[in-house]
Amino acid sequence: MTQGNSYSLLYDTTDQLVDVVASFFDAGLKNNECCLWGVAGQLDVDYVKDLLRDAGLDVDKYVENGQLIFSECNECYIAGKGSVSDMDLLKWQEMYNIAMAEGYNGLRIVDKFTIVDGESWNSFVEYEKQAMELIRTKKITGLFAFLLEARSRMEMIELISMHDGTIIEKNGRWTLLQSSSSCKTVSRSQYFRDEILENVWTGFWAVDENDKIVFFNKGMESISGLSKSDVCGKKLTSFVPQSIEGEDPGFADVFQAVKEDLQSRSYNVFPFVKPDGQFIYHSGFLLPLTDDEGNYSGMIGTIGKLVEQTIDHETLRDKFKSIEKLEDIYRKSPVVAFLWSAEDDWPIAFVSENISQFGYTPFDLTSGKMNYGDIIHPDDLDYVRSDVSELEIQGKMFFSKEYRLMTKSGKIRWVTERSHLIRDKKGNPAYYQGIIIDITERKKAEETALDAEKKYRLIFENSPLGIFHFDEKGIITHCNEKFLDIMELESKEDIIGFDLGASIVDKNMKQAVDDALSRKQGFFEGEYHTVSTDITIYIKAYYSPNVAEDGSFLGGIGVFEDISEKKRAEDAVLEAEKKYRLIFENSPVGIFHFNAEGIVTHCNEKFLQIIGVENKDKVIGFNMVTQTRDEDMIKAVSDVLSRNTGHFEGKYHTVISGKDLYLKADFSPNLADDGTLLGGIGIYGDVSIRKKAEEALRLDESRLEALLKISHVTDLSLSGVSDFVQEEAVRLTQSKIGYLAFLNDAGTRLTIYSWSQSIMERCKVKGKKLEYAIEETGLWGEPIRQKKAVIVNDFDAPNPLKHGYPEGHIRLRRYMSIPIFDGKKIVGVAGVGNKDEDYDKTDVRQLTLFMEGMWKLIQRQKSEDTLREYADELSKVNEELSKTNEELSQANEELKSLDRMKDDFLSNVSHEFKTPLTSIQGYSQLISDGTLGEVNEQQQKAVETVLRNSERLRRLVDSLLYLSRAQSGKLNYSFEKLDIKDILEHAVQDLALQAASKNIELITDIPSDIPQLDLDRDKMMDVFVNLIDNAVKFTPDGGKVTVSAHVSEGSMYLDVEDTGIGIPEDKIPMLFQRFYQVDSSVKRRYGGTGLGLYICKKIVEDHKGDIYVNSEEGKGTTVHVRLPMDQ
Repeated sequence: MTQGNSYSLLYDTTDQLVDVVASFFDAGLKNNECCLWGVAGQLDVDYVKDLLRDAGLDVDKYVENGQLIFSECNECYIAGKGSVSDMDLLKWQEMYNIAMAEGYNGLRIVDKFTIVDGESWNSFVEYEKQAMELIRTKKITGLFAFLLEARSRMEMIELISMHDGTIIEKNGRWTLLQSSSSCKTVSRSQYFRDEILENVWTGFWAVDENDKIVFFNKGMESISGLSKSDVCGKKLTSFVPQSIEGEDPGFADVFQAVKEDLQSRSYNVFPFVKPDGQFIYHSGFLLPLTDDEGNYSGMIGTIGKLVEQTIDHETLRDKFKSIEKLEDIYRKSPVVAFLWSAEDDWPIAFVSENISQFGYTPFDLTSGKMNYGDIIHPDDLDYVRSDVSELEIQGKMFFSKEYRLMTKSGKIRWVTERSHLIRDKKGNPAYYQGIIIDITERKKAEETALDAEKKYRLIFENSPLGIFHFDEKGIITHCNEKFLDIMELESKEDIIGFDLGASIVDKNMKQAVDDALSRKQGFFEGEYHTVSTDITIYIKAYYSPNVAEDGSFLGGIGVFEDISEKKRAEDAVLEAEKKYRLIFENSPVGIFHFNAEGIVTHCNEKFLQIIGVENKDKVIGFNMVTQTRDEDMIKAVSDVLSRNTGHFEGKYHTVISGKDLYLKADFSPNLADDGTLLGGIGIYGDVSIRKKAEEALRLDESRLEALLKISHVTDLSLSGVSDFVQEEAVRLTQSKIGYLAFLNDAGTRLTIYSWSQSIMERCKVKGKKLEYAIEETGLWGEPIRQKKAVIVNDFDAPNPLKHGYPEGHIRLRRYMSIPIFDGKKIVGVAGVGNKDEDYDKTDVRQLTLFMEGMWKLIQRQKSEDTLREYADELSKVNEELSKTNEELSQANEELKSLDRMKDDFLSNVSHEFKTPLTSIQGYSQLISDGTLGEVNEQQQKAVETVLRNSERLRRLVDSLLYLSRAQSGKLNYSFEKLDIKDILEHAVQDLALQAASKNIELITDIPSDIPQLDLDRDKMMDVFVNLIDNAVKFTPDGGKVTVSAHVSEGSMYLDVEDTGIGIPEDKIPMLFQRFYQVDSSVKRRYGGTGLGLYICKKIVEDHKGDIYVNSEEGKGTTVHVRLPMDQ
């Protein structure tokens, strides 16, 4: 028994009363509830205490501590309009307040009522309602005793329905009949008291949860003419129809409603057909039964007034014809009345006029042209026929079915049919009387509701949010898997039953729950520490009240969103924003933002510095599209406003400050997450310095190119070389005029060999000459006298070195002149003038190098002239030798002498080649290292190409020198103990750049403890540089070259292995011959002289070793070098 409920006790004897009260009080005392008995009538307090002691209750203990109270009073007599009871409702309220103040969990009350006359019943009912209202609002449980013999049958029915439960007893076994229809055993077992149920009502019956009859009393046997054995175990629907004429709602509707909401109801008309054809109508009361968990478990029915009539099918037909008088009612009703003949497809004897809602007229259906089966949907007709046949065969009387009808226009409508089978005197089916109701909208609503439920379940179970339900007390009743994930729970059992209101500690979360329990929306967001799993998470929680359609509060729904990742993302965004602001304000480039109209909205300090503005006020609001004058800059900004990137690079005039500078600008569109264009971001870089460096680099490249040109000028005369060099000097120094003059061997006179064409055209000096004594020269002779360069960047300014120039001389603004040296001897001067910018040390250095290259070219041409003279002399000697054999020996010796002279010449020429090569490599290295200014990637590649090819040329010259020395017997070695590992690694390092350019992997496999050898470092270095160079040269891009070393049997083996093109087997024996190459195509493709392997072989053999080759075409080549350990 629960608090807030009241129960009636129907008893026969005082022992029965005390037995129930003892059990009632025992449960309350154990639950720490205060118990009160208003002792009245023939009983006194002491007697009652003895009875309770005999029942096993420790009366003295509970009376002493005040938990058990006895109060003597008159019986609660209800007479007339008022009560004379001392224990009125105010007394109950007072006792309840005392009990709660003393810390009890509630109050239990036992009282006994006597209603002295039938006229006072209504007063008692009103009084009882007030009492139960008080009980329901408090933690009170009431037990009200009534003597069974003093109550009428109808009064007992009302008592049962009035209270939350009624207790009855038989043979020491008590049963609690609750108005919620829950049957609970008070002691021992449970069943109905037969003598009460057999005699109290006119008729009494009961069914189980499957609507099978389980009880049928004598009154029902008398009324129906059926015995218990005829009906028990059969469905109640076998004996009663769904509805009858004039009944709204029908008995079946009332029965179903009681099953669904578990609330007792009365009914007015219960049609029941007896076996002899008598049709009985009666009224009564329905009481639902439930099990211990509150689920429906059966029904009790009572019967009151009876009306009996004899029915045959002719009378029934006449009766239905009288329905025509009700057509006006039917026209306004959705209920269509039918009378069908019990024949195939049910010919229609009668149909109400409102059949028009399906498009038919009554005549359409009663004329005999069509049967009812003709309008049933074809897909439903067979199972309707089957169900009707089953009804007729099984002897049932009532038919209820939902199926589809076809309207006259062909549309489909759902209907529910409720009909009663009328049999003739022989018991054969005669007619069906009944109704159909259009339930199409209900079906649609059911489908919609079902679909909505499915969608909700789908959302509920698959939601990325944690969802849970809680009841009106805040107890969690259900949740989805995501909620478990968020709370880090293993199963739903860990959270179902959790009391949100009592258990949550966080005051903000508790407030959100309380809001929902107060029928308001609740919300929480932030860091939350869970009580159930003891974790801390960032969540967003939404609470919504769940209110039924009738306004009753069912509880609420909670939705949890784990925003831990979002919180971390927000923190990351804030951190990123801080970093961006730090970068933005401290960036070495100018950054600014502009909106979708191109108007500048923000910028950093570097941007102001670049464009030459002091504060942001002059920039904010500037329109990059309409106020900019440079067309290329406008296009770059417009590209961004068209959602593309924009770029500008070049000389730019700023409108705001008027500053001119070289600018590099990159623009990017700024798009919102939804794709909306917010504007753009511009990045400015002042590249003025870089531009100047690039111009300087281009100039250096031109100077390098000029140096290379000098090295290839071999067919010009001294005058031609002079003119070429003079013109290149003017171009390289960005001058307007220039000249070149040489000293005589005595160093006393200067002769001008070359001058700019514009000089002679513009020079108006009379009696001008080309040769001058040193002492006659002015400023242009100072480089010879001072033996250093002379620079004058303001020629108009006074200068003690100037003697002034003669009338008609070309006007000079700037001037630079340098001495030309051959070793330490000055052999000439070179001068340039009228550069737009000042001359500096770079100009001096570049012009000096250029003139050195020129002089070496001139010297080389002199050597070649000497060689030609020697050749002519040799020819004459040969002619003389051919005249006489006697002079042959002498001529032969002279020839050998000449041959040695040739070798000397080759040696000299090779040295002369190395000198300009050294300059080329030196300046190229300066450019590559950035010493002469920053170079970009493309320029770097060009310089690296120069370095690589000049190195190849150097090795070629070295090969020629080596060959010359070897043939002349002048080849000398300097042996010393050396680490071969060091030599191999340096050789690999020298070729690393060349290998990297072809993406070739260079691998060394050399033991760290390999012994030292007696070697000539430079010669052995040349061997392996040559071998590795060949391996890299003949290995395709992406290949591999491996250099390895090992010691075996007193020798050291050094191998260079590649994955290159390989060598034909028949060509390998000739590889080490002078000037030999495999074929001419290889020479054209890979270059070379054919001397490399010859020289390598000579050096290895001079080290008392040998060299040989293994190769396979298409797979690669390995060159083996063996050196003895003991030399």
